[in-house]
Amino acid sequence: MLLMKTLLNCFYMVLIAIDSILGNLVMKEKMKRETYELSLEIARIGSRALRKAHDENHRHNLPNVFSRSKCLYFELPDGTITMDNPLE
Repeated sequence: MLLMKTLLNCFYMVLIAIDSILGNLVMKEKMKRETYELSLEIARIGSRALRKAHDENHRHNLPNVFSRSKCLYFELPDGTITMDNPLE
């Protein structure tokens, strides 16, 4: 479950980067509407999957894992955020 959450976090960060890049391309080169809409749909799917994983982790009393500035953080089910891995 922790690996799935970490992978989803990575996927979500990639989608954010893609959205940012595509947003810049749209401004510069007038990307085809179909391509832009497809990229938005992919980002929506990733966002829904991430929310679902967060909820599932809370139901199973597992921490949510995320990173900021190359550091891993764990959000415990009670809302506490820590850098210490609670599963070790």
